[in-house]
Amino acid sequence: MSKQIIVIGGGISGLSVLHGLQKKYVGREDIQIRLVEKDDHVGGTAHTERHENWLFEWGPSGFLDNSPATLSLAKDLGLEKDIIQSNGQAKRRFICLKEHLHELPSSPFGLFGFKPLSVLDKIRLFGELFVPKGRVENETLYNFAARRFGENAAKYLFDPMAAGIFGGDAKHLTVKEAFPKIFDLEQKYGSLIKGMMKLGGQRKKLERAGGKGAAIQGQLLSFKGGMGQICEQIWHRYRENIQLGEEAVRIDRVGEGYSVETKKIKYFADEVYVCVPAYVASKIIKSLNTVLAEFLEKVHYVPVAVIGLVYHKSNLSSIPDGFGYLTPSSEKTATLGVLFPGNVFSGRVDEDHFLFHVMLGGTRAMDMAHREKEEIILLAKNEVERVFSLRGEPAHVFRKIWAKAIPQYDQDYALAKEGFLYALEKFPNFHLVANYLGGVSFNQCVENAGNAAEGSVL
Repeated sequence: MSKQIIVIGGGISGLSVLHGLQKKYVGREDIQIRLVEKDDHVGGTAHTERHENWLFEWGPSGFLDNSPATLSLAKDLGLEKDIIQSNGQAKRRFICLKEHLHELPSSPFGLFGFKPLSVLDKIRLFGELFVPKGRVENETLYNFAARRFGENAAKYLFDPMAAGIFGGDAKHLTVKEAFPKIFDLEQKYGSLIKGMMKLGGQRKKLERAGGKGAAIQGQLLSFKGGMGQICEQIWHRYRENIQLGEEAVRIDRVGEGYSVETKKIKYFADEVYVCVPAYVASKIIKSLNTVLAEFLEKVHYVPVAVIGLVYHKSNLSSIPDGFGYLTPSSEKTATLGVLFPGNVFSGRVDEDHFLFHVMLGGTRAMDMAHREKEEIILLAKNEVERVFSLRGEPAHVFRKIWAKAIPQYDQDYALAKEGFLYALEKFPNFHLVANYLGGVSFNQCVENAGNAAEGSVL
């Protein structure tokens, strides 16, 4: 039985779908698989920019090994030898309050030494053991945290976490959609602390049994050539199946299949995978189903500007330690956080320089994509100069501005998701696969795409 499959979008989701389909149908010459991508390169946000001896990530800086998805993909692609582990400094993470860095504790009991919390706050933290399960539908992360741990814990611990992962507002992101593992811990154990202690015990048992306990906790990994390397490898392997510079503009139902129209040509497909952001997908499928398109339009995205500042170490009074820091929204700044890539992975910057990766925008500055590039760079420079007392100008500046960077798993999203998944049921062999479904992390995108490809049937 012959079959035509079209994948729309060449980000990590689309590329992983393509790989999964090729693996599933290996040797089947009657199965034709084609990926169309509007840009002249693949990878989407997972792109690594190189300048001299410096690497700068436009999007994700790494992935955790507590899920097999990306590791399995790397193995399939022959990239195992290029996987690198994060340095020990990656375990040290901070929040920035009033230009001072406070190290985040690595365990619940480490919270006793966390200075932004008062003595009463710390006593309140362990009262979480006796807080009953929540019953509010689509409870926000902030309300969840304040209910279980107290207001200041929500403000200084959970609020910056929402900014670092989603560029979002903890008062709007829902814990069930945005942080399902946290939600499940409460539902299963009645307490996050009890759940974490239980998982910690399981990890230790696994370590004693076979030394594999780290898979629960997770270590940060990347590739020698940056996160873009895995996307480039997929491109090189399947370039005959990938059409760059070809933008899909319309999908219609044709008999038992679909027509996919691009700005260049019209294809017929028995099966379609739409692996583009929700706001792009809504335009492409409007002629297919207006209800589905309208629900997808309700998924909100936030802008994020990422600025890389390379300074000679002589410009720094002291070398920053750790992974980097996040900034609580109470600081009233456009800065979401600042990472120190050279501390985390080797080969990101040479020994004489230090690289700051500054993240700006999100819900804190929704106009970020419309600001002048010079203003954005100045914001980034002012941030690191203010916190680290820097002197002089950077040796190099990297810049990437995403007008619509990260989907927001907020209360509106919870309703929209229910609507578009219901509408999607009317269309067999038609799939939505992107980071607005199933999680925004690199691992989650790879895993969800692999599952979607495996679900393809003849």
